[in-house]
Amino acid sequence: MNNPKIQPIPFSSVHFSDSFWSPRINNHADTTLRYAMEKCEETGRNANFDKAAKALREGRMGEGGHVGIYFDDSDVYKVLEGAGYTLHNHPDPALKADADALIARIGASQWEDGYINSYFTLTGPDKRWTDMERHEDYCIGHLIEAGIAYYRATGEKNLLEIAIKAAEHMESLFGEGKRHWVVGHQEPELALVKLAALTGEQKHLEFARFLIEERGHGHGRGRFWDTDIFLNGPVDCQDDKPVREMDRVSGHAVRAMYYYSAVADLARELDEEDYKKVVLRIWDNLANKNMYVTGGIGPDKRNEGFERDYWLPIVDNYCETCAQIGMVYFNHRMNLLTGEAKFADIVELELYNGVLSGIALDGKHFFYGNPMQTNGVKERSEWFRCSCCPSNLARFIPSVGEYFYAQQGSTIIVNQFATSSVSLEVEGKTFTLQQETNYPWEGKVKIMLDGDAGQKVTLKVRLPGWCRSASLPGATLTQDGYFTIEAEAGQTLEYHMEMNARLVTASELVEDVKGMAVVARGPLVYCFEQADNNCEPELLYLSPDFQAVLRRADFANGAVVMDIRVGKTTMTAVPYYTWNNRGKGWMRTWLPLKTDPSLLYAGHTRK
Repeated sequence: MNNPKIQPIPFSSVHFSDSFWSPRINNHADTTLRYAMEKCEETGRNANFDKAAKALREGRMGEGGHVGIYFDDSDVYKVLEGAGYTLHNHPDPALKADADALIARIGASQWEDGYINSYFTLTGPDKRWTDMERHEDYCIGHLIEAGIAYYRATGEKNLLEIAIKAAEHMESLFGEGKRHWVVGHQEPELALVKLAALTGEQKHLEFARFLIEERGHGHGRGRFWDTDIFLNGPVDCQDDKPVREMDRVSGHAVRAMYYYSAVADLARELDEEDYKKVVLRIWDNLANKNMYVTGGIGPDKRNEGFERDYWLPIVDNYCETCAQIGMVYFNHRMNLLTGEAKFADIVELELYNGVLSGIALDGKHFFYGNPMQTNGVKERSEWFRCSCCPSNLARFIPSVGEYFYAQQGSTIIVNQFATSSVSLEVEGKTFTLQQETNYPWEGKVKIMLDGDAGQKVTLKVRLPGWCRSASLPGATLTQDGYFTIEAEAGQTLEYHMEMNARLVTASELVEDVKGMAVVARGPLVYCFEQADNNCEPELLYLSPDFQAVLRRADFANGAVVMDIRVGKTTMTAVPYYTWNNRGKGWMRTWLPLKTDPSLLYAGHTRK
């Protein structure tokens, strides 16, 4: 008998009470989400729907009036998705009223046949579905995800019905025996898998599969294929090879992550072994030859994506925030597909480094790119003309609980660590798991199990890849990277991960960081900022014998910083995600690694 599929535990079942994620989720509800909603109104994104609705009513489509970029509708949908997630755990009548009013404005702009896109309604309805790069499908994908999120939060179908009508419009045009269609910016594939799971309608899953299979056969039409808008034409939207021939990451990083995530979804949903082989090949190339130490991907500003293996420049490299969010999506799905901890390792790496770097501590300033090194000119922005990253963060942060737990039959899987609780059903009975921990600053986790007397469960707890020594009494470490233990209701487990400061180096094939190292501790990568180090950055270096003294900072909610002594110099390292919150200045992650014979100390102390 085959093992049951690993099931994700929805974020709505996870409740945080920690000092790391809980304040961020609360700040998101109080600041980031409201800010993003205001910006969508202020910049005319919302008004585009009003104009499109008026044009439809009056039969004056195509006469202009659209403001912004042709895919700006997607920002509105992502923010509404974030509103749905937020309403789950932060009920707010005012937020719901505002969201409902916006949903009505969106619905008024939908065509009778289900088509919805303010840009084409206002600028050229005769050009609908002619240029595959123009994000009509991408926007509908985000509409579907928003509709699902809002329905699950409120039980109301107002946005979901708009989304289903739009999905069925696409399905009426494209598919086997209909028109070819290559999605220029992947996203609807992910949304269709979610829609199939919600509705039980297999046609949505089959349409997602159709869109995946369309790639790499010369069907692409539009400016992505006909011009050099980026670097490599079809390669940049992963349309150069059929899905089964894909063997390495290529092209635009966000498109790539959404594509591979959808393939992983379909591999799991359809038990498609060929798809599984593809995403395993892709992941191996991605994680081992095309990923920064922070989990960042997509170094090249010219195509917002990948070039050649091991080409990972560190000065003002790109690493778009949306791509880091895409890495969470892809690796989360790979974990669900395979049950291997190494994928959850990268989810963790992104959560604490690549993603959080994209948003300031105040919740309303953002990075589009996340470099490894700057010389003082980079600052976060309040918003962007192309604001896919802020709107993506608006939906991602409130859903972060989704990545902490999973379930396989009567086995509960703990993938991430935070003081939190999750309730789930095990063999028809409710079972609750609670964590108490000061993670990511400390490696001790207390796990408490609650259920009916005598109720038993198999527990799997991830051993992080960064951890060299850990203990969970009574548990066995398995090949998939988890401690496994048979436990029962009423039991409390003590899990301890040794968490020392360490140096991380890269492959010798990465030219830009030869002879250099990065400081890390636990899941966190550290960096050096001008705000703490009053010297020229070229004077800084690291030694294998460095001594790190930990202390709590007076910013970033008491983040743990390190005072590092090398030779006669003491320098301060802060978590990478906190950089650029205390004014402009240079920043370094990688420093030269030197051996100084005058260093007679070693070890690690805690202040």
